Amino acid sequence: MEGGSEAANLEAQPKLTLAQRLCNLSWQEWAFALGLVLYLATRLIHLDKFPIYFFTDEAIQTMSAVDLLARGLRDVNGRLLPTYFENGGQYNLSLSVYLQLIPALLPRSVFLTRAVPAVISFAVPLTIGLALRDFFKARLWWAAPVFMAAVPAWFLHSRTAFETSLGVSMFSLFLYFYFCYRLKDRRYLSWAFLFGALAFYAYSPLQLVVVLTGVVLLGVDWGYHWADRKGLLRGLAVLVLLAAPYVRFRLQYPEALGQHLTQLQSYWVSSQSLGAKIEEFFRRYLHGFDPAYWFLPNSNDLIRHQMKGLGHMRLISLPFVLLGLGAAVRRLKDPAWRVVLIALLTAPTGAALVDVAITRLLVMIIPLGYFALLGMEQAAGWLSQKYSWKAARGFGVGLGLLWAVLSVSMTADAVKNGPTWYEDYGLYGMQWGGETLFEEIKAFMQAHPDKEVHLSPSWANGTDVIARFFLGDPLPIQMGTIEPYTLYQLPLDEQIVFVMTPEEYSWIPTTGKFTDVEVLQCLPYPNGECGFYFVTLRYIDGIEEIFAREQAERRHLPPAVMPLPGVDRLRHRRRQDHHPDQESIPPPGQVIPGQLGGKCDKHPRQQPDPPILAELFRQRVDRQADARVDHLPQHQHTRGGVKSAEHGEKRRQGMEGEMVIERSGKIWFQRAREPGILNHLSDDQNMMLRIHPVWQNQIPCLPEAPSQHHG
Repeated sequence: MEGGSEAANLEAQPKLTLAQRLCNLSWQEWAFALGLVLYLATRLIHLDKFPIYFFTDEAIQTMSAVDLLARGLRDVNGRLLPTYFENGGQYNLSLSVYLQLIPALLPRSVFLTRAVPAVISFAVPLTIGLALRDFFKARLWWAAPVFMAAVPAWFLHSRTAFETSLGVSMFSLFLYFYFCYRLKDRRYLSWAFLFGALAFYAYSPLQLVVVLTGVVLLGVDWGYHWADRKGLLRGLAVLVLLAAPYVRFRLQYPEALGQHLTQLQSYWVSSQSLGAKIEEFFRRYLHGFDPAYWFLPNSNDLIRHQMKGLGHMRLISLPFVLLGLGAAVRRLKDPAWRVVLIALLTAPTGAALVDVAITRLLVMIIPLGYFALLGMEQAAGWLSQKYSWKAARGFGVGLGLLWAVLSVSMTADAVKNGPTWYEDYGLYGMQWGGETLFEEIKAFMQAHPDKEVHLSPSWANGTDVIARFFLGDPLPIQMGTIEPYTLYQLPLDEQIVFVMTPEEYSWIPTTGKFTDVEVLQCLPYPNGECGFYFVTLRYIDGIEEIFAREQAERRHLPPAVMPLPGVDRLRHRRRQDHHPDQESIPPPGQVIPGQLGGKCDKHPRQQPDPPILAELFRQRVDRQADARVDHLPQHQHTRGGVKSAEHGEKRRQGMEGEMVIERSGKIWFQRAREPGILNHLSDDQNMMLRIHPVWQNQIPCLPEAPSQHHG
């Protein structure tokens, strides 16, 4: 009877209109809603202008989705709905590609590609605020959106298409639905598993974080789980289904994980003892908690992952983080506080497998954000007890306004001054170019339809992917530098226009092989200096004799055997004059097994001391045995144009000719029986080539831009 009367009373109550419901909202709910609007605005305003770069790891998200649609939702091997997609020799893209399927159907733009993870990042302030309200009973729950909007590291990375921000958003949803399961309704367990799995698939360094968080939560809350065995079994069934794609991937590519860690140069796959590896793991793990790293400007991370003059977290938030952390330690028996503490302790584990970098550690902003807001709540509670609730409310409102002002001023500063924060716009800096460069190239080609444009790839990582994003398939331009033209006499006339960097342009006179160098136009960097030169030139008279003499000299050198695993990412140890524990420098003629080229602090042409390797690697290749090429690059560039090799092929043939390694790290192979054709070898190939020794005065470190983002 009571239930019936309650139902009748509910039916008798008049339904409220939307306007009436809005009027009934509390001021905290209004503040929360306005904070969410402010947060979203700071993510989307001038999204295509800041960050000032458009990185290859952003472009490849959309291009992988474009390729997936073109293949009928299959990968290059014909597998339907692949779990992971390749990026730079690593299988580390998954959820981010599938979320780009809708933008892939639309005209490509930087804004659309970045808007997908930026809008999804809305889940972070939303879930933190709701969790603080419902499970921590915090009075300042409404301040979550404005606080998260003012976090520098989150502001920067949530405005990119890097999968790291997507993984953090999924992890925040995972924690929220675990709160719901643990403190509200057991039926939320499946939702917690779902978003935990999405975080796992979204970003590779989060795999260990998610698994460890789940295992620890399983253990500390075992009594709660076991009390509902049927619900636990249903949840485990959902977990098995969610894990099936990963199991399928591991069966199809059992070597992928090891190759991933090897490419990242993880100590975990080195020859060190297990004890040394564990010790190294905990050293890097503890580094992830370093307050100086989080709250002060640092030089550990690449400049394109920093907000100039700011730490990854606001220094003013440090006292509140410490207050919140102290309160969590005192309330370990409270499930809600315990979950956040567990998330904090597991967050750095993924980064510790490789090294500390903000992209791998970005998930730390979730527990740090919780503790900062809970610390503010602790301070407000103390003011309420010491003085009055009005003082506590004024304190909370003042903090909310402070975070809002900081977020707005940070956004304005980034949009207005961000382009000139750092003036290293090249490979080791901001890798500026992107949309501005390719719009300039399009305009040039429209004005000069008879010209053949050759774009240097040495200004950024993965420039072929960025070019596809802006220019489409097939590429209407050639990707390559002037350097092959200094090694072989290739067809060269005034119709060929080279788009080159300032370093390449200044190097041309030193070759002694070109004349009539003319700059047709220049695209300036944001600081006003010339960033890209559009150049025509021709060979000097008598160039045939010069090339004939150089080729004869090379062919008289003795052969030596050298492995080239991952030939597009070249490394070689170079001289380090000021490091006492440096590794020994090999004598001339001895080749270190592995990859050529070292990380240059400056452009190779600016090295003050004689380098251990030469500017170019120009060698005779004599390979009489069969050469097996398992995968070709997606687009194989030849002198005659671009030949698609998307599905790859296998070749078994004798190879004899000459190999060229550009300063950018690209390798070209000229077969003796195909003069004038340079075949580009990709990093997917593993070949054993017989070459002559590398002389000490010939090749310096080949610049490979470090990419922290690769997890």
